[in-house]
This record gives sequence, C-alpha cells and structure tokens, in this order.
Amino acid sequence: MVRTTRTSHPLLDAIKNEFKLTSDAYLAKFIGVSAPTISKMRTGTLSVTADFILAVYDATDWKIERIRGYINGSNAGKQSQIFGNDDS
Repeated sequence: MVRTTRTSHPLLDAIKNEFKLTSDAYLAKFIGVSAPTISKMRTGTLSVTADFILAVYDATDWKIERIRGYINGSNAGKQSQIFGNDDS
C-alpha cells in the first residue's frame, strides 16, 4: 500500500484554517470541486486555474487580492498566465 504525503499549499491551508474544515474532502465540498482536484493541487500535479480562483472567491467571499497573495508562493510560475500580467 502506497501512502501519499499531504503537502502544504498556502491557499488550501488558509481556507481550511479560516473555515475550520477538518479534511481535504470537506474543503473540496466547500469550494465545489472534486477531492482529487484538491489532492492534485497539493502534489503539484494540477495548477491553480482561473476557474478555481473564482470558485474560491464564491465560497469564501475573499477579495481576489487576498486569494492571489496565497497563490504567489504555490503557483508563481503560472501567475502571469492566470492573471494576464507580465510581472512574474
């Protein structure tokens, strides 16, 4: 049996902490995505997309700037593609 190690992801961890969600399954349900999506983001297999950012915005009512701040560390390579700016 292979065990996967959960890795830290600033955005996902911040949502879990603020909304007192006890598992990634609850986090996925809260945001409105599948549990495998959360798992793939944690392992780096899947990048944060614009659709995911909007789902987080809808679920949390956080400002886009706050969400973007959490993403900077976990998805810096894709940042300019997501937000359409050239300052990455």
